[in-house]
Amino acid sequence: MSRFTDIQTALADALRAHPEFPAKLTILARREKEVASDVEAALGKQGICLYVMPPMPKGAVRTDCAIVFFDSCELRLRVIEQPQLNLTELDAWDILEAIILALQGTNPGGIFAAPLNLMPRPIESVEDKTTRVFDVLFDGAFQLNG
Repeated sequence: MSRFTDIQTALADALRAHPEFPAKLTILARREKEVASDVEAALGKQGICLYVMPPMPKGAVRTDCAIVFFDSCELRLRVIEQPQLNLTELDAWDILEAIILALQGTNPGGIFAAPLNLMPRPIESVEDKTTRVFDVLFDGAFQLNG
């Protein structure tokens, strides 16, 4: 498994293990090409789901050795909701709050060099007539190799 996949899995596992996080919510943590049909299935089943996206490095430390260290990496957790189909008692805003409270200041899986922090602009959103998409953004630092 790749380090990027390890990070996705660690974030998803940390959310599942958090006592305040909704146990019934579908959490997806797969690569892009595999996830589209799973998102559709989860939305068809519950009307809401969470996709832990692959990490996106934003900065790397320059070294004269073979160490690859990302000192800034965007961690994006996407909540997708179709309100008219949502059969749960929670809406996207409830899930956003649960994600923030579960992950802020933690180090899921011990993978990161320091605890996670929310990005300066921690939530992004897009809505249309049928779907709400909210992203919660964290910053993390980690070593890719070694």
